[in-house]
Amino acid sequence: MKEEVRRLRSEGLSYSEIANKLDISDRKVRYWSNDIKLSKDQIAEKIRQTRKLSANKRYESCSINREALEKTLLNYGFYRSVKIMGLTEGVIKYWINKYDIKFEIKKRTIPKYKECSVCHKVYGDNENKRMICNTCVSKLRRRANKIRAINHLGGECQRCKYEITNDNFAAFEFHHHEANKESNVGQILNRKWETIRAEVEKCILLCSNCHRIEHSDYDNTRVIQVNKDKYDKDKSAKKLNVSSVKNKTIISDGANNFEISIEDEDLRRLVETESVGKISNKYNISSYAIIKACKVKNIDIPNKYGLQEKFIVSREELEAMVKTKSISQIGRDFGVSDNAIRKRCKRLNIDWRGLSPFSHVRA
Repeated sequence: MKEEVRRLRSEGLSYSEIANKLDISDRKVRYWSNDIKLSKDQIAEKIRQTRKLSANKRYESCSINREALEKTLLNYGFYRSVKIMGLTEGVIKYWINKYDIKFEIKKRTIPKYKECSVCHKVYGDNENKRMICNTCVSKLRRRANKIRAINHLGGECQRCKYEITNDNFAAFEFHHHEANKESNVGQILNRKWETIRAEVEKCILLCSNCHRIEHSDYDNTRVIQVNKDKYDKDKSAKKLNVSSVKNKTIISDGANNFEISIEDEDLRRLVETESVGKISNKYNISSYAIIKACKVKNIDIPNKYGLQEKFIVSREELEAMVKTKSISQIGRDFGVSDNAIRKRCKRLNIDWRGLSPFSHVRA
C-alpha cells in the first residue's frame, strides 16, 4: 500500500485524490509521501486541470439547445453567434465539443497597425498594434463621459446660461455646492457611467468663469475695502502737487483732501537718517510723494546700501578699459558686478572675450 501511495504521488496526484482512490485516510497519505515534492510542470498541469473543471461547471449552468446552436452557427458563423447569443467563446466551444458538432472555427485575424490613428504614435515590438492606442482610448472615453455628464445637467451654465456646443465642452466644470463631495468628477471619468452619474448629480454645472468667481473671495466686504483704499491711495499719489513756500514743502493731492507741510531742514534730516518708506508711514502718504518732494527741493536721497544704481560710460571708454583690465576689475572700479559690465558690453556691441587679455582665464 505504501509503495502504491508513493507511486501515485510521483505521478502528480494530490493527497485527497490518492486517499479517495485507495480509500485510506488523508493523514496516512501525507505521512507516507510527504518527502515527495511535485515538479513545476506537475503543479502547472494540476492548476490547469483545476481551472478547466471549474470552467466546465460554469459552462454546464449555461444550457444550450443543440438544434438552436447548430442553426445559429450555420447561419452566422462562430464569432457572430457569440454576440447574438450573448455568451462567451468558451461556453460555445464547450457545447460544440459536448454535442460533437462538426464545425470548423476559423481563426479570426486581427489587423495590426504600425501607428495610432489618433496621436500617430509609432508602436514598439512588444505593444498591442491596434488602430487606437490605449492612451487615446482612455482620453476619448473620458471626453465622451464628460460630454454625457454635461448634457445630463442641462448642457448650460446655471449662472450665465452659457450653452455647450461641439467645441466648447472644455469650458464647463462641475461645482459641488454641498458638503457631500466624495471625489472630483475629473478623477472618475474613466469609470462606469453609474458611478459618474452618482457624483455628477451632487454638482451644479458652471462655466470656468463662473466657477472661479464661485470659489473667490471678491465678495468679501473687507477685501473690497482694502483694495479700494489701496487704489485710492495710488490714484491720489499720481495727482500730487508739491509746492514750496519760503522754507516749507507743502504736499497736497490737488483735491484738498489732505495737505502736509514739512520744513525743508526737517525733510533733509529725515531723508538722511531714515528710509523713504519709514517717512511715508510716518506722514501716512506714499513713498512717491516723498521722492517727488525731494526732487522739487533738490535734496539727494542717500543710498543706504552703498551701491551705485547705474554707471555712465561711453563705448570708446569701456572698450579701452576692456583691453587693459579684467571684467571683475572694471566692475570694482564702477562699484557694480562683473555681470553688469558684461551686459553693458553686450548692449554696446563690444566683444570683450576677444579684446580682454584675461578672457582665456575664464575659458
